Amino acid sequence: GGASPPEIARHELLWRPAALQTALFTSYGTDYSFLAEMVAGSPAAARRRGVTVVDNYDHHRTPAGLDEHTYTVHNAAVRANFSVVLPPFFSDDTAAADRTRVHHGTMHPKMWLLEFSEGGACGSGFL
Repeated sequence: GGASPPEIARHELLWRPAALQTALFTSYGTDYSFLAEMVAGSPAAARRRGVTVVDNYDHHRTPAGLDEHTYTVHNAAVRANFSVVLPPFFSDDTAAADRTRVHHGTMHPKMWLLEFSEGGACGSGFL
């Protein structure tokens, strides 16, 4: 076998972090430290609601909603602003049997929607 290709640094996974204006990530369990390394130094990470993450959570212990207080530029673990969306999976009056059925339900698709200040597939700033 030949030599392995060089590893790509996390900050190199995004096209041009310095030009990243807005980002939307959806996942099933997010590694916020990893994500913070990717968006470090971007205008998106520096401003409120610049990076939105739709994530999974424990439906029995954590209410659905928007968390904009845990992951901020003041949190030494990430040093980025993440607006974390915890989508509802049932209404407040849903029967216990139905709540149990969706206990492991989640926003499972992995999607990145990235807006850059320039470039992209059509010069529009989107990849």
